[in-house]
Amino acid sequence: GDVANPRNERSFVAALIPPGAICGHKVPTIDFGEEWQYLPWLAVANSFTMDWLTRSRLSSPSLSFTVMDNLPFPRWDRDHALVDRLAPLVLRLTCTSSEMAEYWNSMSKYGWCEPAPEGSVPTAALVDPAERATTRAEIDAIVAKHVYELTREELAYVLDQFPVLERRDRK
Repeated sequence: GDVANPRNERSFVAALIPPGAICGHKVPTIDFGEEWQYLPWLAVANSFTMDWLTRSRLSSPSLSFTVMDNLPFPRWDRDHALVDRLAPLVLRLTCTSSEMAEYWNSMSKYGWCEPAPEGSVPTAALVDPAERATTRAEIDAIVAKHVYELTREELAYVLDQFPVLERRDRK
């Protein structure tokens, strides 16, 4: 999303848009060319580490392409071990509606999922809030440790920089 106010729960929120969906000017759109590339990118983009890095670069409550161009995203080849580790997790978080079945099925050729009937919600999709939270935490841990090489203490510091989220979680 374009609006990235540091006082919000999260500043950087990225999503995979279903085919044929129309987005307005507040939803900057990125096209990578190869469909598999969205999954590891989404893992990193939606991590707390990347959100913290994004907040440190914001001078206004707008996440412009100029800011995004200067963020330290990894550029992995398809055969990178972290792609195979992160992609299936992100796929299960992302493809939770029948509109995403086509994308889900296109990713089955990489061995990340079993094909689902067209127009259905894949059975392995994560729709339970507790399972989604656990998977997001797993992705956050993988990104922090293996992408940005943060220590446990450094990740704890990053997580402490999200007080709005912490207050909500305490409730």
